[in-house]
Amino acid sequence: MPFVLQNRLAADFASLVASPGVDIIADDFNGDGNTDLALVNHTPGWTTVPVALSNATGFTIENQPAAVFASLAASPNVTAVSGDFNGDGTADIALINHAPGWATIPVALSSATGFTVENRPLADFASLAASPDVEVLARDFNGDGTTDLALINHAAGWNSIPVALSSATGFTVENLPAAGFASLAASPDVEPIAGDFNGDGTADIALINHAAGWNTIPVALSFIATGFTIENRPAADFASLAASPNVEPVAEDFNGDGTTDIALINHAAGWNSILLALSSATGFTIENQPAADLASFAASPDVAAFAGDFNGDNRGDLALVNTAAGWNSVIVALNLP
Repeated sequence: MPFVLQNRLAADFASLVASPGVDIIADDFNGDGNTDLALVNHTPGWTTVPVALSNATGFTIENQPAAVFASLAASPNVTAVSGDFNGDGTADIALINHAPGWATIPVALSSATGFTVENRPLADFASLAASPDVEVLARDFNGDGTTDLALINHAAGWNSIPVALSSATGFTVENLPAAGFASLAASPDVEPIAGDFNGDGTADIALINHAAGWNTIPVALSFIATGFTIENRPAADFASLAASPNVEPVAEDFNGDGTTDIALINHAAGWNSILLALSSATGFTIENQPAADLASFAASPDVAAFAGDFNGDNRGDLALVNTAAGWNSVIVALNLP
């Protein structure tokens, strides 16, 4: 599965990405099967959500009105996550406040013409999200076709994973037992990523340790009726490289088999490949895919990496976006058979 680079012109979008306080989100915002890129500004001043809509060859830029949502996104301590929160086949954007004060989750529902904002009540979940060291993950944890929200606590004290299950009209909260996993998530330098790692149609959560010492990838397999089942999957070489400085993991189905895989992107010079942990129902298989030009671009200062299907072929690709001024394009590495 070689990665083939495209340098997709997106000058206005690239310029907006370099604005202070801007967050980049990769998802399918128009429901055409291609992953797009949206910008959410966490500083005041914007009244829109710029979206770079992807197709087989490039991007089309749209600036979609979302004044109330843009204002809320500029509140302190707010993060933005994406997913299909109403099950209509297009990705939406939700705002999570990590400081006390909100009792709702504002959701910008996407359509062909723009965003419609809903303020969904969720007091207990919003309160938990305001706890110190809590991170939110957006995926479909119960397999009903709508994206849910899970909270991971990076400090000791929790023995569960609170999940806000989404429907067309709102959220329902469940607190799912996962004591051993919650303890591992509180280890220093651990990063959680979500995906369907066993191909059963429900999202799971994996932990990547960015410090030396682990030779496995702990995975919390989701079973909403009973909670999470924890597997500690061997992946020694991968775990060792994940502990290298400036390495970022991204999750996507890179071989098109219906299970989510994990790729490591190095943001420092020295690598000429992309390391993949290909997932199956039982564990990970490690592959080192040559990608010298991509690795070189990824090592440029201020570059962020995103995974998605940017050409609609049901195989995960990679995109590189420069968050500082200087680029007028988005580099896309298409993962071809």
